Amino acid sequence: MTDKLTLQLTAKAAGDGFEMLAINAGLAKGHNLDFSAAVLKESIDLWGNVPCMLDHPGFLEGPSVRDLAGSLHDPTWNEADQGIHARLLPAGPAAEVLMRLRDAARSDPAIMSAVGFSAVLNVKYTSDG
Repeated sequence: MTDKLTLQLTAKAAGDGFEMLAINAGLAKGHNLDFSAAVLKESIDLWGNVPCMLDHPGFLEGPSVRDLAGSLHDPTWNEADQGIHARLLPAGPAAEVLMRLRDAARSDPAIMSAVGFSAVLNVKYTSDG
């Protein structure tokens, strides 16, 4: 089965955008899908050039192009986080908002606790049941 999956990302301000933990092993919140470290390691090449939106779609909504803030680049595996790290580089209609957010987070890192990013991927998953 192929489905669209919107994931919440954890990020911190960096030089030209954000450094983020795109996904880590465990249950994807709101999707009832459990990703193992092995599956994520195998998927690492799929995480480059993935569009990223500001905020998360609301209930019964899909991602909107107006929220497109950039794309993920240079995915790498991080053993300590058991997840994939990537750089979010600004591009798209919300890129200016992203950069203002980055500048605000540099002076007050606590601001990031209220920020959401979403990456949209097409995934194919199988069920044992």
